[in-house]
Amino acid sequence: MNHIKSTLIAIALLLSFTTSYSQTVNILFDATKAETAANADWVIDADLHNMTWSPGGSTSSGSESNAQNVPTPAQSGITATTVETFWKGALSSWGIDCVKRGYHVETLPYNGSITYGSSSNARDLSHYKIFIVCEPNIQFSAAEKTAILSFVQNGGSLFMISDHNLSDRNGDGWDSPAIWNDLMTGNPFGITFNLNDFSGVTTDVITTPDSVINGPMGTVTEAQWAN
Repeated sequence: MNHIKSTLIAIALLLSFTTSYSQTVNILFDATKAETAANADWVIDADLHNMTWSPGGSTSSGSESNAQNVPTPAQSGITATTVETFWKGALSSWGIDCVKRGYHVETLPYNGSITYGSSSNARDLSHYKIFIVCEPNIQFSAAEKTAILSFVQNGGSLFMISDHNLSDRNGDGWDSPAIWNDLMTGNPFGITFNLNDFSGVTTDVITTPDSVINGPMGTVTEAQWAN
């Protein structure tokens, strides 16, 4: 009898774990913080290109990507062979890769709200497992910082991407490394973004047979980096 009871418990646990892992992982990409300002286009998809950031977002005039909540064509049509041009955005390949792995992706549009635990916000962070913010150019408000930190504290995953120092694209005096460090005041994650700023050119290129240094376009003889 004890053997049967143990077996039933094991089956119940297995079913519990299977149900848990079969649930769809919802991922939210942010587009509220001028991620499409100037020469950036850090969204998975945009059907309209009428945005301008000066410094806040406006659709009265402009030509930058205006990402909608749900990318089109529908992600249900994505297969293992779907190419990144299925959607129109500099992060389209990332979004499509996520869908190929069984995840569901959405975007928080430019006029959306970053909240956690708000029943009035259909795109509240509590509905998502992962929040991806690629090079924000507008500072998070105090309420937004509280929401993001609460989201992480309660098990949510925050994917933080920063540009280099002096990378303010919308002219508001804030760039992504400063914005991330401002969010992390008090060191909640144990990391900071480095603000070192250096540029240079070098001809000191390693000798290697690999296809990056010696490829179909030729041999690398010089490298340059900026900021």
